[in-house]
Amino acid sequence: MASLGKRTERTGTHRLYAYGLVQRDYNNDELNADDMINGMPAIPTQFHYDSHYVGIGAAGALTDRLAYGIEAVYEGGHTNSSSFTLDDDGNGTVVPQQRATLGKRLFWRVVLFLARFPAGLRLLQRLRGS
Repeated sequence: MASLGKRTERTGTHRLYAYGLVQRDYNNDELNADDMINGMPAIPTQFHYDSHYVGIGAAGALTDRLAYGIEAVYEGGHTNSSSFTLDDDGNGTVVPQQRATLGKRLFWRVVLFLARFPAGLRLLQRLRGS
């Protein structure tokens, strides 16, 4: 896994940030029919997962009793498809694996935090830098 870096800027009671992360799978492990799982031959499977993430966000205080955090993360990359399908009875059938594109996904996370108790107030004060 390699980090492309992170950049953080403070403006008053707000902290803005951006980051990038690249993950490469160097795992050469492979299951074959000679491997056993719970006494049954394994379904031949090759493992592979390469992903990358880019994110931006902000956190801070809106008032003395209201903090926020918002973040957007984009994920992309490639993986291997499943090596089997299951029928209605739960029996596995071998299918050829293919290189699959990870769904280009964008995640949003928003958190509003009302500081009405001592631990919450301490967290809010920390976010505000006071």
